[in-house]
Amino acid sequence: MYSEGLFKSFPVDALKFIRYFCTCFYKTKIKYMKTKKLRYLAMLLFSALIIASCNEKDDDNGDDNGNGNDDPPVENKAPVADFSISPQTGNTDTLFTFDASASYDEETPAAELEVRWDWQNDGNWDTDYTTEKTHQRKFEVHGDYTIALQVRDTADSTDVTTRNLTVDIDPCPDVFTDPRDQREYTTVEIGDQCWMKENLNTGVMIFGSQDMSDNGTLEKYCYDNNAANCNEYGALYQWNELMQYTEEEGSQGICPEGWHVPTDVEWMQLEMELGMTYDEATSSGFRGTDEAIKLRTGGSSGFDAQLAGYRSVNSEFINLNAQGGFFTSTKALVNPNNAWVRFLFDDQDRIYRIDYQKKMALSVRCLRDAIR
Repeated sequence: MYSEGLFKSFPVDALKFIRYFCTCFYKTKIKYMKTKKLRYLAMLLFSALIIASCNEKDDDNGDDNGNGNDDPPVENKAPVADFSISPQTGNTDTLFTFDASASYDEETPAAELEVRWDWQNDGNWDTDYTTEKTHQRKFEVHGDYTIALQVRDTADSTDVTTRNLTVDIDPCPDVFTDPRDQREYTTVEIGDQCWMKENLNTGVMIFGSQDMSDNGTLEKYCYDNNAANCNEYGALYQWNELMQYTEEEGSQGICPEGWHVPTDVEWMQLEMELGMTYDEATSSGFRGTDEAIKLRTGGSSGFDAQLAGYRSVNSEFINLNAQGGFFTSTKALVNPNNAWVRFLFDDQDRIYRIDYQKKMALSVRCLRDAIR
């Protein structure tokens, strides 16, 4: 009597009511409505049911935000990574602070943003994600670094930014470790110079009866051929071995990287810092007043010169605890077989300067490159 397809989108309760109404309508065998009021009533009833059905359907098709429309959801925006470095310059002894608190995100609160760091921008992240925005660290190796920061929001969107940092050599660390043998040396800063506070002790010990040679192996003498004396007083070296077979003044020689064999002028600078006049420093023989006392172990300079004796050109070990000799990297102009030397004696207050034979074996104190 009526089409079900017309009403299949209606709510179930509405369809039941319509069926009931139609059944009653036909059972009463009313084929024609005698009055206009009854016809209008029927039309209004059907219109109301159709409108109610459409409204309910619209409610069922509302968006995820409950606002009853088909607008697409708002797309998450990535965070913005930003950070500062303090101080902006420093050396291998500087504690740097990296602060990413300037990073932000439009949807995620700053406290919930996560950060991680890559200290060399090599793609290998050196820290895990954390909500802590600051990090402190030192760099053991000097050089130029590119620091990378990655920021992640709660929707897993990320952003990366980088900054450059130059790390200089620490001008005078309290302790220096020679990377060649892991031996540690204390240091002392005197004026503008940074000196090893101990005589150098590196290389393979050979007997005093042998001369050192350019064989690719760092060689050393220990007083009386006793390795324990090298540990206490440092090693003894012939000039050519000490210089690693170059005559370039101020070269690294046998010293570790970042250090060099001091020149004659650099020794003068040290002596004048301790009170010697220019005329005294540039002269030969015993010079000055009490500078040797200041340089010896326990002296006021902190240099703590050890009197390690020497190996003579006749292969003899002489004057342990009574005399100490220190080669410079400056060769003598008149005699090419000689180089400038400083001698300290246990019974002399002044420092002795002389150009002496390169074939002798003496001590050496390395000087830091950074503040030459």
